[in-house]
Amino acid sequence: MRIITNCLRAALIASLFTALPATVQAQSWQWATAATTTSNSSNVTITATALDGAGNTVVAGYFSGTVVLGTITLTSTGGIDGFVGRLSSTGVWTQAVRAGGSGAAVYINALALDNAGNAVVAGNFTGSTISFGTTTLTNAGGGSTTDIFVARLSSAGAWTQAVRAGTARSESAASLALDAAGHAVVGGTFYGPTASFGTTVLTNASPVSAGVDTGDLFIAHLSPAGTWTQVSGAGGTDDDALNALAVDANGTVSAVGYFKSPTISFGTTTLANIFPQGTVSTAFVARLSSAGAWTQATANTTGSPIPTEVAIDGSGNTVVAGFFFGTTTDFGPFTLTNTNPNGASGDIFVARLNSSGTWTQAIRAGGTDDDRNAGLSLDASGNAYVTGSFRGPSAAFGAITLTNANPASNANSKTDIFVARLSTNNIWTSAVRAGGLESESPTDIAVNSASNRVVLTGQFSNPLVIGPFTFPAPPNTTAYVAQLSDLTLGSKHATAQELVSLTPNPAHGSAQLALPAAASIHPVLVFDALGREVRRQTVPARSTTLTLNVAGLTPGLYVVRYGTATGRLVVE
Repeated sequence: MRIITNCLRAALIASLFTALPATVQAQSWQWATAATTTSNSSNVTITATALDGAGNTVVAGYFSGTVVLGTITLTSTGGIDGFVGRLSSTGVWTQAVRAGGSGAAVYINALALDNAGNAVVAGNFTGSTISFGTTTLTNAGGGSTTDIFVARLSSAGAWTQAVRAGTARSESAASLALDAAGHAVVGGTFYGPTASFGTTVLTNASPVSAGVDTGDLFIAHLSPAGTWTQVSGAGGTDDDALNALAVDANGTVSAVGYFKSPTISFGTTTLANIFPQGTVSTAFVARLSSAGAWTQATANTTGSPIPTEVAIDGSGNTVVAGFFFGTTTDFGPFTLTNTNPNGASGDIFVARLNSSGTWTQAIRAGGTDDDRNAGLSLDASGNAYVTGSFRGPSAAFGAITLTNANPASNANSKTDIFVARLSTNNIWTSAVRAGGLESESPTDIAVNSASNRVVLTGQFSNPLVIGPFTFPAPPNTTAYVAQLSDLTLGSKHATAQELVSLTPNPAHGSAQLALPAAASIHPVLVFDALGREVRRQTVPARSTTLTLNVAGLTPGLYVVRYGTATGRLVVE
């Protein structure tokens, strides 16, 4: 039997009381705002968000036609323009700047802020030329294919730099991060025989010269002066793609994506596809050193997970989020089981990989219908905040269940928004929903280091409800930004009366529960760190106390639930 040491016991007790102080604060939506479109030909998409040190929210994306952001009006010069906007701590639009070109389409897909609050964005464009302020970029393919760009916008709202990369074939930039020296680290996919980044040329592992080209992935570094300084690639004989990347304090890049090739090599490490025929994608997580050498790579061996987001915590662990299909999927020793018994719809996952390349945590969430992750952010303590959508009657995040506003369990069911928090102990500690009777699409999430501001972005085309804020259906799809004041405690129903009191804590063999007197009669449920129910006990009618049997449970931290009331119990 594993013994909990005094140090571990102290850490567990500390985490217990950090998670459940005497007074639980309910989350509240502090503000919400939406871009206004003027006609059916106008639409707005926000793809990325970040928080600066002054309490402002910065967002980036693209739009067409004329849109209004608070008192600021933007009009696209061509088909689709990119934009960066800034909101105050109270949700007031204070800045919005566009970029584009006649007949061009500019898609800003990624955003990062430096220490001074300047924005760095990356994406791709079609059209012969586009302009970022006074800087004009020319497409290498004449405008019919996509090229990559990276651009910098000062905190005052002036474009100070724009650099392109690519060849006559297509490339796309999916993700961006800044290293400690201010280099923009950009990741994405290229489809031609080669891809040029300044004087560096990457060669596709399967350079089809005609017809449909296969994708290889790239990671490129752009200096603050606007020079491509380092470029690395990977790929196989079929389509392979990078979805997201993050950079740690030492300059090591963690990248996630998928490959359909029978095998893919990251330096000296070769990963094999679950299905060598290339019909199903296999997820990868790979690390690239600051010197540009692939040092690690791992892949799942069952199921079909799609990693969409990645972040790095203060201990150097890589946190990966996404969704998976199939009845099960794996992350090293952890096997996650899809709520849908056929595995035909997606469940959400969050997993943690340590600096040695070992999976240390993995957990799922969702319901029997399709659930997708869309954003991931970490607070200063390493807790993970995720957003996405869930379809069907409900979605469970450990002991917390969210109910869809339109819960039809058929093809007419709609997606609702979720925002959830996962502790470093791998426990879902909070989850809230938002949305109306139709479908909504969240796109990103950001949390500040103090964990008391969570900002959510996304799109909607039907009436939208976010807490007390209601927005009517727009003429066409438009974007929203909303701030949640606190997502650190309890579930969406938590109140000061909805705590289960447990003594002794830590417990040996049993614990005494003091149950909420006004609660309805429910069974007492015990969930482990993976969100699995491991114990169920019946409560006698009109009882407000119960002796909970925990004999035989593996030592560790558990969530005890009675109706909407929850508590955390350390078992020794």
